[in-house]
Amino acid sequence: MLREEAPSAPPKNMVASGRTNQSIMVQWQPPPEPQLNGVLRGYVLRYRLAGLPGEYQEKNISSPETNYCLLSDLIIWTQYQIQLAAYTAAGLGEYSTVVTEYTLQGVPTAPPQAVEVTAVSSSTIRFTWNPPPQQFINGINQGYKLLVWPKHSPEAVTIVTITPDYPGSRLTGLVFGLMKYTWYLGSALCFTTPGDGPKSPPILLQTHEDTPGPVGHLSFTEILDTSLRVSWAEPKDKNGIITGYVILWCVSGSGSGVNASCEERPLSNSTLQYKVTSLTSMTSYTLEVAAMTAAGRGVATTSTISSGVPPELPGVPSNLVISNISPRSATLRFRPGSDGKTVISKWIVEGQVVRERGGDWDGKEEEWRVVYERENREKQPDVDTLEIPDLLPFTLY
Repeated sequence: MLREEAPSAPPKNMVASGRTNQSIMVQWQPPPEPQLNGVLRGYVLRYRLAGLPGEYQEKNISSPETNYCLLSDLIIWTQYQIQLAAYTAAGLGEYSTVVTEYTLQGVPTAPPQAVEVTAVSSSTIRFTWNPPPQQFINGINQGYKLLVWPKHSPEAVTIVTITPDYPGSRLTGLVFGLMKYTWYLGSALCFTTPGDGPKSPPILLQTHEDTPGPVGHLSFTEILDTSLRVSWAEPKDKNGIITGYVILWCVSGSGSGVNASCEERPLSNSTLQYKVTSLTSMTSYTLEVAAMTAAGRGVATTSTISSGVPPELPGVPSNLVISNISPRSATLRFRPGSDGKTVISKWIVEGQVVRERGGDWDGKEEEWRVVYERENREKQPDVDTLEIPDLLPFTLY
């Protein structure tokens, strides 16, 4: 019998494939039988980082029937050189030709660097950043995600994806369509095919002021022949700090040119109503109210209204009835006359005392005088009862 020798050929058909981002599976077949030169005892698998000088790490596979080995605890997305040799009791045979293989990609383990976030308009912000260090990308850089969310609504995230630019260059991206004059937080991340890397620390910023939205619906009260009162609500979209309001009124159909019958008044930011005066009776007017910020005048809310007819003297009340008579007061009920085509501003009650002589009424009357007045501050149109106070006890009126 011949003496055993080390195998004279390496294992054949060796292949390697990345199994995870930190492992590589290696498979092979034994050397050809004539070149084993003895009884196959096992294999030695050695590997190291590709393209770098350094010693090999080795794994001894002591079972000759085994034809695969999983290399684990490797570096993410890194290329390795792998060789395999068989051995007998006489020694180790030839190593196979070098096979190179990468571990699979992983997610980045570092965020973009030197991130800056600035507002460039009322609805757009700009990101600038540097890529993460290459060794922390752990794969092929598929791009970046710019994340923006309102300070008080972290769930309302706007995401913009940016494709990678030339390696090492300073990158720029814009996020559009944001709310005006709003505090936002902005962050950036890098991603590979397996997923997203960590976000950069959030940066707080505010979008710029803009012109405000329209004021609330115009409503009209106290519509008289030469005046009326208009009121409105603050804009729903302030888009900044409201600095004031502007009201404009024109005779309808006259336009708003230089010769148009228009007047304009600036108002403070606390004014939500205005009495328009010096109108012409029975005339249609167009009124506009707009809010203002430091960015300028906003969208105007427009409405058309007609001034009232010229007022007349109010009609005479009728059906006077006195009730609830007490020593010093009485209740006066009546049916109001016409309002004179305007709002009743005051109710006046006049009285006349009939003098008494010798226990009998002599029928002599004093002058009529005002015994009670009441301002119609609430502009109530349907007053039909007045309480008359401060009367003289036991006196005929």
